[in-house]
Amino acid sequence: MSEQSPSSTDSDSAPFGSTRRRFLQVTGLAAALPLASEGTSAASVPATTNGPGRIENLSAYLENPERFEENREPTTATAAMPYESAQAARDADVKFAPFEERFAESSYVRLLNGDWNFQFFTNPGQLPPSFDHDSGNWDTVAVPEPWQTQGYDERIYTNWRPTWIGYSDALAMEWSEFNDALNPQAGDGKLNIPGVGDERPDPVGVYNRTISIPAEWDGRELFVRFEGVKQAAFVWIDDRYVGFQQGSMTPGEFDITDCVTAGRDHELTVQVYRWSDAEALECIDMHKYAGIYRSVYLYATPQVHLRDFDVRQELDDEYRDATLCVDAEVANYGDDEAGAYTVRGVLRDPDGGRVTTLSGTGQADGDGFVTSMETSVENPKKWTAEHPTLYTLTLELVREADGAVMEASLEKVGFREYSVDRGRRGAQVRVNGRPVNVRGANRHEVDPETGRTVSADLMRTDIELMKQFNLNAVRTSHYPNDPTFLRLADEYGLYVVDEANCETHWNQPVLASTTAYHDQAVARFRRMLLRDRNHASVFAWSTGNEAGTAAEHLHMAGLGVGSDDEYVPTTTEETRLPKTDSVETFEKDVEGLAGDRLLYHQPNIGGWEVEFCDMLGPRYIDVESMVSLAADGQLKDSPRFGTYDYGDPTRPIVMGEYNHAYGNSLGLVDRFWNEYIQPPVRLARDASGHGNEGTVVGAPAVHDAADGASLTLGPDDRVTVESPPDLTSSDVEFSVAVSVAGLDTDAAVELASKRGAFRLVTKEGRFVFSVGGGAASVAGRVPSSFTDDRSHTLVAVCRADSLDLYLDGSRLARSEHSLSSVDGGDAPLHIGGETSGDETVAYDSVSVFDRALSKEAAASPTAAEAPVLAYTFESLLRDASLQGGFIWEWSNQSLNATTDNGQQYQFYHREGPAGSFCLNGMVWADRRVQPELWELKQCHQPVKVAARDLTAGEVYVTNHHAFTSLSELDARWELACGDQTVQSGELSLDIPPGATRPVTLDGFETPSSDEPGAEYTLTISFALSTSTPWAERGHEVAFSQFEVPVDVPEPKTVDVAEMPTVSVAETDGSVVVSGEGFEYTFDREAGTLASMRANETELIERGPLFNFWRAPIMNESTSWGGNVAETWRKLGLDEIQYAVESVDITRANDCVVDVTVEGRAVGDADSDPGFATTYHYRVFGNGAVTVEVAAEPNDPLVDGIGESEWLPKVGLQIEVADRFSTFEWYGRGPEETYPDRKSGMKLGRHAGSIDDQFVPYVPPTDNGNKTETRWAALTGESTGLAAFADEEPMNVSLNQWSNLAEADYVYELEDRGSVAFNLDHAVTGVGGTPVPPFEEYRVRPEPISFSVTLRPVTDDSDLMELATRRLQKGDREENTD
Repeated sequence: MSEQSPSSTDSDSAPFGSTRRRFLQVTGLAAALPLASEGTSAASVPATTNGPGRIENLSAYLENPERFEENREPTTATAAMPYESAQAARDADVKFAPFEERFAESSYVRLLNGDWNFQFFTNPGQLPPSFDHDSGNWDTVAVPEPWQTQGYDERIYTNWRPTWIGYSDALAMEWSEFNDALNPQAGDGKLNIPGVGDERPDPVGVYNRTISIPAEWDGRELFVRFEGVKQAAFVWIDDRYVGFQQGSMTPGEFDITDCVTAGRDHELTVQVYRWSDAEALECIDMHKYAGIYRSVYLYATPQVHLRDFDVRQELDDEYRDATLCVDAEVANYGDDEAGAYTVRGVLRDPDGGRVTTLSGTGQADGDGFVTSMETSVENPKKWTAEHPTLYTLTLELVREADGAVMEASLEKVGFREYSVDRGRRGAQVRVNGRPVNVRGANRHEVDPETGRTVSADLMRTDIELMKQFNLNAVRTSHYPNDPTFLRLADEYGLYVVDEANCETHWNQPVLASTTAYHDQAVARFRRMLLRDRNHASVFAWSTGNEAGTAAEHLHMAGLGVGSDDEYVPTTTEETRLPKTDSVETFEKDVEGLAGDRLLYHQPNIGGWEVEFCDMLGPRYIDVESMVSLAADGQLKDSPRFGTYDYGDPTRPIVMGEYNHAYGNSLGLVDRFWNEYIQPPVRLARDASGHGNEGTVVGAPAVHDAADGASLTLGPDDRVTVESPPDLTSSDVEFSVAVSVAGLDTDAAVELASKRGAFRLVTKEGRFVFSVGGGAASVAGRVPSSFTDDRSHTLVAVCRADSLDLYLDGSRLARSEHSLSSVDGGDAPLHIGGETSGDETVAYDSVSVFDRALSKEAAASPTAAEAPVLAYTFESLLRDASLQGGFIWEWSNQSLNATTDNGQQYQFYHREGPAGSFCLNGMVWADRRVQPELWELKQCHQPVKVAARDLTAGEVYVTNHHAFTSLSELDARWELACGDQTVQSGELSLDIPPGATRPVTLDGFETPSSDEPGAEYTLTISFALSTSTPWAERGHEVAFSQFEVPVDVPEPKTVDVAEMPTVSVAETDGSVVVSGEGFEYTFDREAGTLASMRANETELIERGPLFNFWRAPIMNESTSWGGNVAETWRKLGLDEIQYAVESVDITRANDCVVDVTVEGRAVGDADSDPGFATTYHYRVFGNGAVTVEVAAEPNDPLVDGIGESEWLPKVGLQIEVADRFSTFEWYGRGPEETYPDRKSGMKLGRHAGSIDDQFVPYVPPTDNGNKTETRWAALTGESTGLAAFADEEPMNVSLNQWSNLAEADYVYELEDRGSVAFNLDHAVTGVGGTPVPPFEEYRVRPEPISFSVTLRPVTDDSDLMELATRRLQKGDREENTD
């Protein structure tokens, strides 16, 4: 399909003019003229009997995609509100206040939020012919707020289907039925919308309120502005029709001057329809609300009005000085020419000081004029998300005839530049010239009380939490957010991808296969740009979500950056995603409205091939595929996408959606971030296969080179290989090869070295290679043919009796030596090093061989076989383009609700077509933090630390900030032995942005201890040194923790013979083992303990029993993620059956009793899938019980799980009496962790109530796991129960509920009457959706063995000490005292 003909809303190709009409043409809004005040033809108005009553020609509006607005004013910047003076505008400009509060300070603005009259109808045919505004038929509702949260209509959640699919009347209309009219061979041009012209529902809300027009507004132009109404709205003043709008996420504004009289009251009535033809563009994964959900206000302007302004900033090539550019539109609403007017601007710094001025004058004749102004600003403070410095620009409209200030407006200005250096490998998103990682989340507008209406308080909460948890970016999925959110993003500092409200997920090719929606879709993008283009925080425009790729998107790209941009194609032939879409062309010239932002495009599988997209935006990709995409644009055997040549390795990768945070989730982000996107240190990957990665020190740049990549090292940069191969050799033979460019051979530059082994340098026009600490050397003068503008290869060869230097394959010098050995010891190897000045060297490759290379091999060392070290720096180039993305999503979308019997719960439309799929948040709907957000905080943290030599207190510290030195943070370190701090100190760091430095901890002393089994941890923490708007001083920004290897004595052993004796009493049904202060009863039939009484306290109700079931998390229960839980249930793992085959009692001596139980644990299925189990209990005289378990999976289980699936867990479960109140453990905490989601929690001693360990996921799932646990205890009585891991740490969790796997809501959970105390040897990670856990975090059905020790404890018990004691028991040792 070709779309070469201009649409009614397109601009033409003429250059920018000076008239207001030309301004509207350039912005694509010339069709708005003539203005609404000039009248509307009768043929176009809604047909009603009397005013705002039942509309008889509703189909002409709601079933016609080409009719989406009527009498609507062109969109303006939100800040284009009139004040009486610049000072008044400045006084109203309260930081972090919503726009509405700032505007309400103007005498020309009246906020209409509050109580409105309201009537609700299920079907449009139910509306009366007319409304009596004074009748008693009106209810009262709050505006802004959807009517669904105020007791009207149905709450509906759908993912990709239209709203009516989720309606209780089951309006299961197929797309073909809806879409027939879009087929050129069928239909009458009207779509089939339920409730329009038939009896099916299309809920309607009729809003009404009285508006009082101030008398002092006489002679002014009056407008009513709706910031957001969903989905289609008609507006009347009294009985006079005003206008119509679809496009629910951007403002609708109408000129009502001719409809009102100053000093009088009028009735404002709005009819809102829940669905219309716009539904096709709003099939978004979200709760579907309707009504007036954003603010409404009146405002009055002079007849000559400063209507809009486009504010831009341009930084010079050094990102120092700036040019401020303002295009201001002045409208003349009068009938006569009004003479000359001047727009006068003043720019002020954050402290209010005047910085500069600018002005422009024009004649307000006809429609008005546009003036373009600019001024230079010397070195302004720059805006970034790290330092969101905003200047204030006031604009006054001055009448030249008498110098009167007619009105003023205020805009905030952030001097910044967004760019992407696409076209080369390693391309990056840059802010003010510096690469910035996108640490983002997708954010829906959702409030658990008010639905789509989000207060400024909640916006501030969102942003402050994001900043506290190290997020710096938001994608406004999938629509422009409330304008206040963008102002807050400007002020707090967030990078925003502003996304058009255009998603056709129900039928993604609809745009690519029809023309009917072209203007409506493009208008949504245009409105967003015109509203939001002045915001400093907006760094990219998104052309929508999951709407294919069509001519509409090419048109949008043209509106963004201009259709003449080199990356905006005229056809979708090479950019279609999905490939099944029709090929379209769009060849019309379009003027760019905001070319200083990046473009983003998000079809369903990601914007990879879409040429105008400045960032590759894969969605729900696995780590390996992401890395492959960055390396060469290929996907190779991707588990989700297969093998395709999809991408373009010359653009940065910013994932549009990834690691779907569905319930208990986020198990993938650690590898994404800590290995690739933002690791503790950048690593030069060793291509030799020996795994000797090099640590990149400093902040060297990596560049695309003709034959690979080059790493440019300056005087503060190097690559350090901490544990290189041992070059100590009795025959003294090895080789070092470096390929470099840009080398100043007259300077002293260290190219490579290993202390005691070799040193390769340039000095005074010579290359020098020395070995054995300088005991032998060879030097060769640099030949005249050597140039610094190309790469040269230098090879240094140490033979048994000589040293050779080769340059570009030719021998440069040779000298003999008599060394018998070269001792490099364990010193690191350095690439780069000391220089005599500021010299830089570009390294293409470095190789080390443990042999002497021949002359032939020296001519091409990168092709030589078997290097022991090899670096080409390609991986650094690849990783540079991995710049993050947006987690799906920020908040759960559930609503506060109450059952019929008064029970409060979280509503998520369980019975709807998408069920719980809206519960993907990292915070709950009320913004309490979910455990996974702590993981993301650590992955995103802007400071990371890597171990160097921990026993000496040496680490590497990397500053991942782009604009902040680490001198702005307080850094502390702490060395702990167990739960006791033994050393601590402060760090004074001045590491610049983007750099890695080796750091030695001041005051650190190598720990030594004679305490048996002692465990040392080093924690380094970075905190705010001053308070910020989003966190107080002392807020921890980042931490790193390491286990320090310290030689300590083996744990103490206690002679069993010195313990009190134990007795055994056997019956047919039980075995009772008694000792001093305890009595334990084994149930022979159950094969486990039925009672553990200690100090007259019953500790358990049953157990331990081998367990391999957990309540599935949502990632395991959705078909999009493979639904492994379905396999588990088919195998009956949710109903494990236990059978005992034998119970044997033996005694090693009077102080020990052994109980061995052979049996089976199988699922409740015909094939009995499960394990053969052996428990070996040993009861000691001091009351300790060791439980050693061996389990062997049977064939039905192995076959049932297969190669591609996994088990939930394997471990022991004990039913503990519910009398205990406190849970304490030594492991990761205090929040929940899982094997693949634990980096955000510190290892240490933690405690809390048993109730607090429950994490209330909705719907309820497995929760509360604690990883790397050394011991855990349940206390609260005089005697409690503790469990100690023996050889390996364990996973520990508690469960108080009997129906955790069955309940749909938290309120449905039933108390089990006990507490399940889970001591798990292995637990499957949480992974993501649709990407499963990494293989190493999956529990496979294979033979396992593990052991734990149980024992009674009292308030006097030292649990840390008990954890380090062992009891010798044959050739086994167990934790005890």
